Amino acid sequence: MSIVGPTLIESLCPPKIGEAGYVGCNPRTEVLRKGWIHPNHPKARPLPCDILVEHDFMVPMRDGVKLYADIYRAPDSDENKVPAIVCWSPFGKKANGLTILPYTTSWNLGINETALSGLEKFEAPDPAEWVPRGYAIVNIDNRGSGDSEGVMACHGKQESQDGYDTVEYVATLPWCSGSVGLAGNSHLAIAMWGTAALQPPSLKAIAPWEGCGDLYREHFARGGIYCGELFDELIVKHMLRGRNGLDSPRLLFEKSPLASPKWDEKRPDIKKIQIPTYITGTWTNTMHGLGSIRGWLEVNTPDKWLRWHPWQEWYDLWGEENSKAELLQFMDKYLKGADNGWEHTPRVRMALLRFGNKDPQSYENIIESSFPPERTEYKHGFLSASGTISFDGADVSNSRACYNSESNDHLAFTYRCDRTIQIMGLPKAVLYMSCPDHNDMDVYVTIEKLDADGKQMQNLNIPWKGIPVTSFDEIEPEQATEVIVYKGPMGILRASHRAIDEDKSIHPNWPFHPHDREDKITPGTIVRLDIGIWAMGIEYEAGEQIRVVVSVEFNTQGRCNEHLAQFHAPKFSTAHLANLDAEDIQQILFTSTIDGGLENVRRLVISPGGKSLKPEVLTSARLIVAEKGSLGIAKLLALPDEMDVPREIIKAAVRSQDAECAQWAISNAGPGYDFKLMKLMLGTKSEQIYRIAPVFNGIHGSVLKETRLQYTLEMLKEHHETFMLGTILVRLASSSCTLSIAKQLLSYGARMDHPLHTYTWDGIHISAGSGMTALQWAAKKTTKDATLLMQLLVLRGAETDWRGIEDKPGARKIGEFIGVEWADFFGRHHQRYHPIVEVAISSII
Repeated sequence: MSIVGPTLIESLCPPKIGEAGYVGCNPRTEVLRKGWIHPNHPKARPLPCDILVEHDFMVPMRDGVKLYADIYRAPDSDENKVPAIVCWSPFGKKANGLTILPYTTSWNLGINETALSGLEKFEAPDPAEWVPRGYAIVNIDNRGSGDSEGVMACHGKQESQDGYDTVEYVATLPWCSGSVGLAGNSHLAIAMWGTAALQPPSLKAIAPWEGCGDLYREHFARGGIYCGELFDELIVKHMLRGRNGLDSPRLLFEKSPLASPKWDEKRPDIKKIQIPTYITGTWTNTMHGLGSIRGWLEVNTPDKWLRWHPWQEWYDLWGEENSKAELLQFMDKYLKGADNGWEHTPRVRMALLRFGNKDPQSYENIIESSFPPERTEYKHGFLSASGTISFDGADVSNSRACYNSESNDHLAFTYRCDRTIQIMGLPKAVLYMSCPDHNDMDVYVTIEKLDADGKQMQNLNIPWKGIPVTSFDEIEPEQATEVIVYKGPMGILRASHRAIDEDKSIHPNWPFHPHDREDKITPGTIVRLDIGIWAMGIEYEAGEQIRVVVSVEFNTQGRCNEHLAQFHAPKFSTAHLANLDAEDIQQILFTSTIDGGLENVRRLVISPGGKSLKPEVLTSARLIVAEKGSLGIAKLLALPDEMDVPREIIKAAVRSQDAECAQWAISNAGPGYDFKLMKLMLGTKSEQIYRIAPVFNGIHGSVLKETRLQYTLEMLKEHHETFMLGTILVRLASSSCTLSIAKQLLSYGARMDHPLHTYTWDGIHISAGSGMTALQWAAKKTTKDATLLMQLLVLRGAETDWRGIEDKPGARKIGEFIGVEWADFFGRHHQRYHPIVEVAISSII
């Protein structure tokens, strides 16, 4: 099998000891005894039995590349052979759910720490569940991740081929029965489609629990529009670690925005899968839903099952006892040959979401004969210029509605239900649209649910009972991510990609767009757009409303889609500006902000039309320039006398990694800015946040502002942010040395021995330099406040190495303010503080 090339390499941060469970490559074997508790997670589940662990076990590939795995199995499995479950992903074989959940979602998704042992690979089954049941768990770092050799492949033929080789090699190991299965969420599930399609003989069953099956159409380029920001900003930067780089989807799209052969190899031929398959899915997953549906429709075996559930995928994997029991029963049947009745499990079980805080939250285990349900009654809803939806076609002839695609404008159409209805299946929008000024357009269609009063409703993707809030009003905006909250399905299409290949469409309501060419539209000409909308299952009660929204959507990062923005006219002259109104100015503002033209933007905003721009237009432009790190434009577009930069602009500025822009934005953060949000946003720990110098400097500037200090200290105390408190203490010692603030910091838990390191960045790696503590900083100063701060710290037990600073002004001056008890203190610690002891004693004499 040939690999389609060339490979486009994006650099990755190498693995680092202490990060995501990484401990270095150290092949060894140990036995974890019954009752063992993960040392990094004292509340984790104790092991129910002894488990033998083979760390960094080498698995060879056909091209000589070595991959490394951790294998968990029973100590007696050399004599009593067991089947293996291979868990395949790039996130680190020791990166567990207990570590990653707090940094990727709120409230641990309602999953209690005691539910997991900490041996589980992220998005994979827990060895503490499976080893006692007679299985081995093989957690492998795929090609290019961790210490595994080669360039990391983001799915496609190379990864499928490696999966084949791994399955067959594991099957030959002396402890293995020869039967191998694959299980897990997301990346693990995506990889299963490709590996199973190659039909490795030892692979007996797979459980792809939510994995997309076409990386171009379902993930990175939905509708022909790049949608990989989450992968680029979170996964690549904060979760992938490797030594040889990534075969980058982003770079591939930049080079090949159409569905090239390289993209086509990331769409495995699911029809070639002929082994038992247990598939799950959920309406709320905006990445994997269609993969699960196509998997159900195309897997070529009678032994296949589809279970659609109402929860977020990780909760279903780790938090639902019934789900875990079913997966074990399925694997027992096909890896062990157990006569356990699994074959009588209903082939298709669906769920319906109810939205809001209703009891029950959803309806589960709705047995169907297939999906989409055969009993579905398909209805055509006609959109009216009056903003209504008519299911009988009345009052919609020759109607036309318009919206401004250069802004946040949209069209909305509603239908009020006169009885309870349940919508389940694949919806599709057929729109006849035109654009008077451009030869292409991006169109987003969403289906929402409104209550009887017209307020948009939401669905919680985890059970209410497991989280500390009882209503959507209590959920903070930064907590309401798509992992936690679902608002309805969406369809996306770029008009130039509207061509359809009927032979490849899995359903009449899910048209297959080849995306192999661009058919530009003639401005002003009406074209038909068939837009498949992500599958849905929602109940609407009498009085509740269905709303369909058509828009040019702003993506999840909050900034205008740059590909669309590039359609705006880029050139203008000073004379022309005087004749342009606000709408005209708006059309060219985004291009200027993307290009980073400070002078162009200045001329735009001071022009007559620019002075009338709507606030939301300026905000959109600010988001673009903040994320680009364009400090001059960011300041230019700031509102007059603005003191509190909006949160979304701060996020964008931090993402830019531009020192000055990030520092300016954070320094002007409002008093309600939550530094815990920054941790979630960067997907990292407090310690790592402060290694980004501009971020820290901005926080320091914000924290020490008189109007914000008390709020920030209380907030850091509440979140137990001792690292942040210690850092502020050091900064305080290097600046004002205010004793009252220092006492408050210490009472809140600030570490006195906390060093503030300097850091350098070579474009790939961050390296720590020397660091000084608050005591050492205060010793360098000559003020009375600094000396009093030194006294406070030493009396509280602060220790330090005084070499090199014993002759600093503060160290010499301390003798003027100390008493006999201080001399006794220094005398008792003469060896540790020898240089300054001499200064202090001589001052007393």
